[in-house]
Amino acid sequence: MWRKDLADTINVIKEQLGIVLYWEHRAFKEQGIDREPTIHIGAVANTLERKGIQTERGNSNREIIKNNMLLERAKEMLMLARQELHSAQYATYKSTQIKLPNSMQLRDFHSYATYKSTQIKSTAVSVRMKFWE
Repeated sequence: MWRKDLADTINVIKEQLGIVLYWEHRAFKEQGIDREPTIHIGAVANTLERKGIQTERGNSNREIIKNNMLLERAKEMLMLARQELHSAQYATYKSTQIKLPNSMQLRDFHSYATYKSTQIKSTAVSVRMKFWE
């Protein structure tokens, strides 16, 4: 509960200062963010890191950041692959659609389909009749 109170206080002060960034107290998981959080480094490790000395916690955070970047890249690649698949499926769908003559309106499609069906049936009948002759 203290985290929410702290976040609310920080956000009020930011708003008064004209800062539009919102500070969030909830964990990534609670926010629906699929990312691993970094760990708190602490004052001593932070001082060492600033001096260029790598620490265990700093190394952990660098690994977490790298993994989060890889996860984001994988998500982007998956999204692009899905878009390409959708485009390919749409192209296949478009290529298999029935082509109506240019002069035909959509409302005439039923008549056209009936006409084509009649043509097919009459061809089949004439083939059968030739077979029996």
